[in-house]
Amino acid sequence: MENLQSPTYPQPQTVTTQPTVQAGYSPMLQQQLSAQQYGIAPTQNAYLQPPQEVVALTREDLVIRVFFQDSSVGPKLRDCLRPELFQDQNNRTIVEIIRKFSSKHGRMPTAQELITGMGANDYAIQARDKFMFIYNTPVQSMHQDYVILMIESFFKERLSEEVLVSAAESIHDKRVDGIRDLIPKLQAAVMFSLHTDLGLNMYTDADIALAKLREQKQCIPSGINEIRYYTGRPDATGIMTGGGYYRKTLTLFVGQPNMGKSLTLCSEAAFAYKNGFNVL
Repeated sequence: MENLQSPTYPQPQTVTTQPTVQAGYSPMLQQQLSAQQYGIAPTQNAYLQPPQEVVALTREDLVIRVFFQDSSVGPKLRDCLRPELFQDQNNRTIVEIIRKFSSKHGRMPTAQELITGMGANDYAIQARDKFMFIYNTPVQSMHQDYVILMIESFFKERLSEEVLVSAAESIHDKRVDGIRDLIPKLQAAVMFSLHTDLGLNMYTDADIALAKLREQKQCIPSGINEIRYYTGRPDATGIMTGGGYYRKTLTLFVGQPNMGKSLTLCSEAAFAYKNGFNVL
């Protein structure tokens, strides 16, 4: 009788694979990346995206970075960049070069023009290295409103400090007129804002505002033309309504008691209804 022998199977071989090492990642993140590489399901709390490094970017650096990289904010900083507002010597040198370029060429430089135009002395080399750090270093994204807030706070503080120093010098020299002249500057410093497009100044830009309203929608006609004809005031209409009433605007009739405000508005309502407009 033949001896029954157990069938032989190939012995499993253990293959040791060295996982790819990612420089700068934590051990836990290395483990999760290796698991993903070899098809092993990651744990529930795995963070497979490497964290972005936080950069030591000061508000001064942020001002210069935004000036060159943000086309919506940069132009608003043109008149604000002054070397004396910056404490870092390299940033001062950068701003001085920007202003010299602007004075010579009548425009602000691009980043490449700034780098190319820097000299070869030690100060310029240090400023060039600092600018390359400010401009080229990847930075974690920040909300636009927060960036504007940081820039505004920088200029508010530095401009206010500048005014207060001047005020202290005026007090020391007993120059009262000098202090009086600094009050508008202090107000401007405290109210510094990059939000310059909040609306139109209805006193200085009245003609522009009316022109835009005429372009957007045709105005509702006014019946004051008829009223002034009977009252003998041919110059009243243009002053009171500008030729009519514009949609989405508020028109105020102001006058002393018994001057005819209610009568005028009733006549305007009747005139509008007569011409097919809704009247409330």
